[in-house]
Amino acid sequence: MTSDPASLASPSKTNLQETQELHRLLVDVVRDYAIFMLSPSGIVTTWNVGAERIKGYQAQEIIGQHFSCFYTAEDIQVGKPEQELELAQATNGFEQEGWRVRKDGSKFWASILITPIYNSDEILIGFSKVTRDLTERKQAEASVKELRDIKFALDQSTIVAITNKQGVITYVNEAFCRISKYSSQELIGNTHRIINSSHHPLEFFKQMWAIIGHGFVWKDEIKNRAKDGSYYWVDTTIVPFLDDSGKPLQYIAIRHDITNRKQVEEELRSSLKEIADIKFALDQSTIVAMTDRKGDITYVNEAFCRISKYSEQELIGQNHRIINSGYHPHEFFVDMWKSIADGKVWKNEIKNRAKDGSYYWVDTTIVPFLDPQTGKPYQYVAIRHDITSRKTLELELEQAKEVAESANKKKSQFLTNMSHELRTPLNAVISYSQMMKQGIAGEITEKQYKYANNIEVSGKHLLDMVNDILDIAKIEAGKIQLSFQPFQLRLLLLELQDIFIGMAEQKHVQLDFNLDPAFGTITADPIRIRQIFFNLISNAIKFNRENGKVNVKVFPSQDKRWLIGEIKDTGIGISADKLDELFTEFYQVDSSMSRQHEGTGLGLALTKHLVKLHGGDIFVISEKDVGSTFSFQIPLGF
Repeated sequence: MTSDPASLASPSKTNLQETQELHRLLVDVVRDYAIFMLSPSGIVTTWNVGAERIKGYQAQEIIGQHFSCFYTAEDIQVGKPEQELELAQATNGFEQEGWRVRKDGSKFWASILITPIYNSDEILIGFSKVTRDLTERKQAEASVKELRDIKFALDQSTIVAITNKQGVITYVNEAFCRISKYSSQELIGNTHRIINSSHHPLEFFKQMWAIIGHGFVWKDEIKNRAKDGSYYWVDTTIVPFLDDSGKPLQYIAIRHDITNRKQVEEELRSSLKEIADIKFALDQSTIVAMTDRKGDITYVNEAFCRISKYSEQELIGQNHRIINSGYHPHEFFVDMWKSIADGKVWKNEIKNRAKDGSYYWVDTTIVPFLDPQTGKPYQYVAIRHDITSRKTLELELEQAKEVAESANKKKSQFLTNMSHELRTPLNAVISYSQMMKQGIAGEITEKQYKYANNIEVSGKHLLDMVNDILDIAKIEAGKIQLSFQPFQLRLLLLELQDIFIGMAEQKHVQLDFNLDPAFGTITADPIRIRQIFFNLISNAIKFNRENGKVNVKVFPSQDKRWLIGEIKDTGIGISADKLDELFTEFYQVDSSMSRQHEGTGLGLALTKHLVKLHGGDIFVISEKDVGSTFSFQIPLGF
C-alpha cells in the first residue's frame, strides 16, 4: 500500500499530537542520555529522567534556567555556551566531548550533541541537546595511557617476557631480543630452554616451577646463553597471574642485566679475600618513582620505600631532595633537569641518603613523557637498580690500588737514596785500588796487585749493580723519560760490534751482526736502545760455550712499523720451568755461573723495563744445553 505524499508532508493535527506524545514518552524513559530542549536563547524548556540522573537537577529546578549552568567557570568566562549554539546553527548540528558540571559542582566528561530545530517557515524555534556521561571511559583511557607510559619506561631499562601456563613464550620486548640476540619471531612459540646456558642444575628450575606453579612470585639470578654463544646474567622476577580458580594462566618475567656486576664480583673475589663472604645482590624488584613536571613525587613502589626507608606517605608530594646525599654538585642535577626537560632519556649513577642517614647508590634511568599537544614533559618515570655493593667494592679496590702505588713509590725512593749513597764510596774504592795497581803509593808485590785487582773488579761489579738498581728504581717511580730522536741504528750497532769483538775472541765465540739494509735513520732513545742491545749481546757471549756462536739480527716488521731485534746464541740454555722468572729482579738461572761471569741478576729485568718504556715487548725461546734466542720489538718512526 502506497501513502499519499501530501498526507505525509501535512499530517493531521491528531496524528502530530500522537507522534509528539510518543516522542515525549520515549525520551522520558531514556536514563543513559540527558535529552532536553533549549529555547533559541539557551533557556531549558524540557527535561528527561536521563538528564535528571546525569546532571542532578529535578525538572522543576532547571526548566527556565539558562543551560550555561552546565559549563565550567572557565568555559562560561570565554563565552563557550553561546559559541556552541552559534556553531550548531551554522553547521546544522554541533558535536563535541568536554567537561561539564553537575548540580553538586562535580565535573564529568560528556559527549554533547546540539541540534537546531526550525519550524515549517525555516525559523529557529530552539535546540535539542543530547548529553552522555563518558567519565568512566575517560578514566579508563587515562589508566591505559599510564600503563603504556610505565611499559615504555620498563622497555627502556628492563627485559620483559610473557609465557603461557605451559611456559611457551607469547611476548618479548625489544630489550629481551637485544640481550638474547634472537628475534621476536625466533622466541615466540619457544620455551626459555632456547637460552639455557646449562650453568644451573635441573633442580634449580624444578624449584622455580614448583614455586610459580603454586602462584608465588619467584626471584633469582640466572645465567643465560645468547644466540651467538655468549653468556649473560639476569636478575629475574617471575610473577604468576591466576585465573578465577586460583591457578596460573600466564607468567610475566622481569629481568635486569647484571652481567657487568657478575664480572666485577668475579674479579674482586680473586683479588680480595673478604669478597668471598659478600653477597652482591640487586633489589628483588625494580625501584620505581613517578613525578609531575615540577618534580613532585606522585607515585613510589615498595622497593623505593624499602631502600630509602621512607614510607609512601612521607614521599608522595615531596621531591627527590628528600633523599639528596649532598654528594653530587649542583651542576649534576642542573644537567639532568636540562636533559629530561628537553624530552631526553637520562641515565647515570646517583648516591642517595636514606631516612636513617645511611647512603646507597642507584643506577638510574629517567624517562620523560611528553604532552602530545605542547611537546613538553608532563611527568617523569624514574627506574632505578641498587648498585651499592658494587660501588663499595670498587672503592675498596681503588683504595687497595692506592696503597700498592704508595708502597711502590716508597720502595723506589728507598732504592734511589740507597744507590746514591753507595756510589760515592764505591767510586773511591775503585779509584784507590787502581792507584795501588799503578804503584802511586809505592811498589807492591804480585800478590798485593792481585788483591788490588780483585778489589777493583768487585767494586765495578757492585757499582754496575747499584747503577742497575738506580735505573730500575727510576723506571718504577716514573722518573726516566725517554729522549726520542732520529739516529743511525747501523752506526750504533757497528760501535757495539767493535766493543764486543775483543770479548768474543777472548771467549772463542763467533760473533755475527746481520743488519737489514732497509734500515736508515730511526726514531727512538739511542742511549736506551744501545743499553738493550748491550745487555742482550754481553749475556749471549758471557754465557756461551767455547767455540760457540752469537748471531745479532735486526730487521723491520712487514708493515715497517716495528724494529725487531734478535740475539741468538749456542750457550748453556735455560730450562722451561725457569723461563717465567727470567726477567725478575735479582733472579739468576745459575748463581755459580752468574758469579763466574760477574752477573748482577738485574740486566734482563732492566732490559725488559726499557723495552716496555718504548711501547714494545721482549720474548725468549730457550732449550737447556742447546742455546737461547732473545727477541724484542719496539715501535719506531722510520
